[in-house]
Amino acid sequence: MRQDGLTGGVREGLIISLADAQAWLGLEGQAQRLIATVDPALYETSNAEIAALSVRDVVRAVQVRLGDDYHYGLDKASALVGAAQGFLVMQALINTYGLISLGVVGLLVYTLVMTNVQEQRRDMAVLRILGGQRNFLFALVITEVLVIGVIGVGLGVVLGQLLTSYIVVPVIENQMAQQDITTPLTPALSLTAVAPAIISSFVVLILSSLKPAQEAARTKVMHAINPGVADNIQIEDIARLRERRPDFKMFLGGLALMLIFALIASFEIVSTFGGPAGEVVFVLLALGLLVLGLGLMFFIATVPFEKSVLFLLGFIMPRLTYFAKRNVGRGQQRNTLISLLVLFSGVLPSFLATQMALENANFQANMEQNMGAPANIEVAGWWFSPEEAEKYRLPAQFRTDELTAVPGIDQTASLTYGYRSTVSDPVGFRSANLVVYGVDGYLNDVLFTDLLVFTAGDATALDQIATDPEAIIISEGLAAYLAVGLDDTIKLTGEGPDHVLNAHIVAIARRIPGIDSIGRSRTAAQNSSDALVSLAAFRG
Repeated sequence: MRQDGLTGGVREGLIISLADAQAWLGLEGQAQRLIATVDPALYETSNAEIAALSVRDVVRAVQVRLGDDYHYGLDKASALVGAAQGFLVMQALINTYGLISLGVVGLLVYTLVMTNVQEQRRDMAVLRILGGQRNFLFALVITEVLVIGVIGVGLGVVLGQLLTSYIVVPVIENQMAQQDITTPLTPALSLTAVAPAIISSFVVLILSSLKPAQEAARTKVMHAINPGVADNIQIEDIARLRERRPDFKMFLGGLALMLIFALIASFEIVSTFGGPAGEVVFVLLALGLLVLGLGLMFFIATVPFEKSVLFLLGFIMPRLTYFAKRNVGRGQQRNTLISLLVLFSGVLPSFLATQMALENANFQANMEQNMGAPANIEVAGWWFSPEEAEKYRLPAQFRTDELTAVPGIDQTASLTYGYRSTVSDPVGFRSANLVVYGVDGYLNDVLFTDLLVFTAGDATALDQIATDPEAIIISEGLAAYLAVGLDDTIKLTGEGPDHVLNAHIVAIARRIPGIDSIGRSRTAAQNSSDALVSLAAFRG
């Protein structure tokens, strides 16, 4: 049976008896790693960071007793913190969808209340004649919306609790039972649990009804006497014609342009000073603006889309379409809002579904790109110092003498560890950090060659570097930064300032599977990139 995650970074190990392993290796009475558990009560908290720090205190106490000669790992605590941060990101997605849902509800409430106000314009005008003040009409609309909100929110809380108790919880418990988990789930209904939803619902209701309430407050007496001329300029409109008012559209336009700079600045601030909570807020804001911007991009297409739908509908029901066309044409604002709320309700699910489909479709390609070859064997010991790591590196003959003798192993090739060097153009005008890997063998025999992408040269360069001690393959980004091309020469700095290798560029790669830092980004290559040379050049 294979173990995965039990011992942290090692994912390809096998679980066998300790005594058998000691006898097999001739190391009786010795072990490399000790796995210990802590009191489960330390994890009984809703704050993952507090639980992880509590475990760290326990490990610190063990370190005080045993000394610094051992390597201590807190794999479960570290995974817990990482999972908690991932949970925060998922919560950001859920909150984004919740805010969009509230926005859709707000648009719907606004449309319905505004339609109601327009239909009851004559009744409100009669109230004005009977002495009703404008603030009375404003409060009348707000009160009506609040009453409907109390009924709707009350029914929503009751139905939500019933749905959770009798449908959601049994489904989850059934799935847990299939995994032999019998922990009962008992959802608790409390005021603190439903208060955020209730408050947010009423806030949306009030904000959505403000504009219709203002429209109701502006009802003119003329709407009851002669509705045909009520929308013309009346005596009470003269003050509006004489006074200058601030242009909020210009302000909102400038604010939208400033948000671009604000997002860039916020990203830098969050990356430098923020924590997981700040990152989640930033992700939430970015997703919200993404969905809102994507929805508003289609704002201009709503009216042509309505006309195209009516045109096609005219072939099926021409009489009904004749009257519907006139009604739709007179209610462009209302119809556009309805179209937008339908659009907003589908943007985020479509975005998430598309992202999920792309990840599933690219899963195999991503795995092949990360691994590089069908089988990838790595030596443990990367966390040690360079002096200690020397003891764990395999000799070159391991591949030719031992690995090829294993049944099922056909073609092999190996890479050295990454040597951190600097590279420059022939005159030293530009320089950059470079991680150099020595190649022993023919990579074309083992790599997923369908993923190779070269912008200069071709895949034969992978065979050439195996025998040419002066050949080198660099990334497209590094070539663009150094302004060098195929067959040019670059200078590599080796061990010591006077050890310089004049390397000959035999290929410029955009992508090589298994080699992470080979790409087309010039900015990334200015900081660091990878390169391939022969084993002889690496040793020299």
